[in-house]
Amino acid sequence: MAQVAYNNTFASSYSTVWSSTYNVENIVFNINWQNATENSAFGLCAGLKQLNNIRIPNFNTSKVTNVQYMFRGCENLRNLDMSDWNICNIVYVQDMFYGCRNLTNLNLSNWDVSKVKRFAYCFEMCSRLTDVNLYGWNVSNAEVLDSLFEYDTNLTNLILPQIPFTNLTKIDSVFSHCNNLLSIDVSNWNVSKVNRFISCLLLGCLFAPH
Repeated sequence: MAQVAYNNTFASSYSTVWSSTYNVENIVFNINWQNATENSAFGLCAGLKQLNNIRIPNFNTSKVTNVQYMFRGCENLRNLDMSDWNICNIVYVQDMFYGCRNLTNLNLSNWDVSKVKRFAYCFEMCSRLTDVNLYGWNVSNAEVLDSLFEYDTNLTNLILPQIPFTNLTKIDSVFSHCNNLLSIDVSNWNVSKVNRFISCLLLGCLFAPH
């Protein structure tokens, strides 16, 4: 099994760290990651198709603002425990879990996403994902949800944020091809600023502007 124990100091981006180790299956980060910098998670594990385990003990993400592409294309990743991550300053989450085809559940209910405007493609192509919990999310600043859950064909249990979406401008394909999502309550979504509703058909009903 290919394994990496990563203990270098932080850089602004780790896009080249794995350039010659794309077959890595297990990653263990050392104590330095207790104080991650704002861009240190950007594209961190992107493209690691064989990765099935990642461990970041006591990951202090209080300064992290950008988690875009963090696990994009991690097709073999099955379990991801982020319950002890301190997510309170993130601004960019686009494509974070895109293409994580073997993830089955995500509980992100304790994340503070109040500064995030674009959630596009965050969970797209997670074809084995069945359960997602976003209950505690503050989405009052959310504007773009394009393809948020698109092609999540096995999604059956989706707990949406309790706080309503009030500033949406784009929601193209937000639930497209969620073939097993039998019911969902979007009655508190304000879509009056949305100009188009491409592939937003859900359970035979279109979103109706408030």
